[in-house]
Amino acid sequence: MTNGLNDYAGEYVGFMIGDVNNSAVLMDTNGYSHHVVIADNAVSDYLGRERVANMWGSKLSQSCLLANGSVVHLVLDGANLDKLGPKFDGLTARVDLNSGDVNMFEMFGDEEDELSIFSSQMKKLTLMFEQLYEARDAGMNSIIRDNLETIAEQFYVDQRMWVRNAKENRSRLRVVGIPHDQVPRLQMFMSYLDTALKERENSSKNNQSTLDALTVLTGVARNLLNTNGDLFNNFTAEAVDGVRDAKRVVYDFSRLMRRGKGVAMAQLVNIVGFAIGKLQHGDTVIIHGAEHIDERVKEYIQGQFEHLFHRGGRVVFSYNDVDKMLADAALNKFDAADFTIFGTMRDKTVEDYQKLLHQEIPKDLTKLITRKGENFSYLRRGHSNVVFHLDLALGINPNREKQRREMQRKARQLEESKRLAAVMTEKPVPGANTTGGGGSNEDRKQAEEKRGALPVRMRKAAEKKMLATAGKASSGPQMTMTKRRDDGSAR
Repeated sequence: MTNGLNDYAGEYVGFMIGDVNNSAVLMDTNGYSHHVVIADNAVSDYLGRERVANMWGSKLSQSCLLANGSVVHLVLDGANLDKLGPKFDGLTARVDLNSGDVNMFEMFGDEEDELSIFSSQMKKLTLMFEQLYEARDAGMNSIIRDNLETIAEQFYVDQRMWVRNAKENRSRLRVVGIPHDQVPRLQMFMSYLDTALKERENSSKNNQSTLDALTVLTGVARNLLNTNGDLFNNFTAEAVDGVRDAKRVVYDFSRLMRRGKGVAMAQLVNIVGFAIGKLQHGDTVIIHGAEHIDERVKEYIQGQFEHLFHRGGRVVFSYNDVDKMLADAALNKFDAADFTIFGTMRDKTVEDYQKLLHQEIPKDLTKLITRKGENFSYLRRGHSNVVFHLDLALGINPNREKQRREMQRKARQLEESKRLAAVMTEKPVPGANTTGGGGSNEDRKQAEEKRGALPVRMRKAAEKKMLATAGKASSGPQMTMTKRRDDGSAR
């Protein structure tokens, strides 16, 4: 018998099962400092079959926003965040990755970090190209990377963005802060690759491996330009400048998956540094569908997250399959997470989980988390293991909204009934205006006085005083005329 979970700043997320005491689970969903791992195979029939793992992602996002943090969503699994919580239109910016809003050759960051930014850019370009050609043996891949980095460095030197021996020539660097329309695009880089290939073909000292590498690179670049030029051959859109200042930013890669996973991964590598570059202490990036990240880009993604951790940012890894989460332990490091939330598991999955965790879990707990057909979540946080029936409040429950509207309707009806009863039962006031703008003549007089108008008696007295004063100051015909005016006015 336990008391479940009762955090000081907790909120209700469900109630315990499998215990004598089925108490409410009060969890601080913003109570983590480094990273969180969520994995659940289940879907919600109440939310258009959205994934339960993404429901948790929405919950953690809302908690971060309530704590005045910023949130970045990287959506790889088609999660519809508008179904998973309020739209937050006033706080949210959405980047259209299907139109290529970010130039792949532009770099972002602070000037003091220019050297590391350029090094990261070389790695990024290499990974983007690798996503679009078939992997070869290690030796050939190394030759391809070397040639690409050599050509890319010369490309940036010619564009006066980079210089040789950059550490000794910092004042000549133009790595960040360049107007978008002055950063070269893919079509210009394509010309460099074509030139390098022709020079190698016409060279008397021809190295076949180098020639093959340049042929591969030229083919990839031409494919990017001709087939996916709308994604990778654009200047960075001006609208992107204000995106990173929004409290909530959504980058949806789902549609790009239809073009091919390689294209989506190339765009993920292109955008991730920009997406999380402004996140600071207490801010969060949530990866929806982390199982879709390609093996070859994980090292680069992990490197970007390390920079985020150094600034105090946080990461939420959300998986739609517990087995795939366990297979991805090198990236998510679930055993070192602040907490993990899993759905139901198979017996084999529990065995793998215990091996990777390097500890056994109680048999009673094993029976609970392998039960099928139930809506529950298994929370592991420190030494606490809690299994509970899931009941997340995401701000979009249609039943609760219907109840609120019904209560509002009944309140309006009650107020109208009281007003009508008062009219029908109370005695009318003599002189009351029952058909006009409401209230008696006396009420209207008092209202005029409140607006600053003089009372009727004072107004008449002031008029008589003005006429008397005018009569004394006038003579002869003027008095007659005034008197006549008075008489006429009186008549």
